[in-house]
Amino acid sequence: MTFTTDDLTFFQTTQETYMQDTGKVGTYSVAENTYGEMIVTYTFGDAMDCGFRHLTAREIERLEGIALPVDAEIRLAIDTTITGKDQFKLTHRFGVDVTDETYQVVGEPRRGSSGLQVFLRLVK
Repeated sequence: MTFTTDDLTFFQTTQETYMQDTGKVGTYSVAENTYGEMIVTYTFGDAMDCGFRHLTAREIERLEGIALPVDAEIRLAIDTTITGKDQFKLTHRFGVDVTDETYQVVGEPRRGSSGLQVFLRLVK
């Protein structure tokens, strides 16, 4: 099935309207310290709307059989910049503050007709 530009705009706008959570992308970078060791850091950007969902045990079992372990997924706006090396920090779930929920992106984001789907693994 082929979608028109108007169809895709409608899908993307609708998805973004129903994103009830907030988080920040942590952009991956690596630099050498004074001892010659490579140090990985993540720089977290501005808060953005997202659709966060913990995966069920059944979904995790199905995914772990074919990929890396995952705990959750997020939906992001289609124009979000995020890679498989980045992290994601969940800051609000249904408008309520969340503390200490940082996730590693698992694999590369998947682009759909209405946005990006990103699998996550809890790191802290």
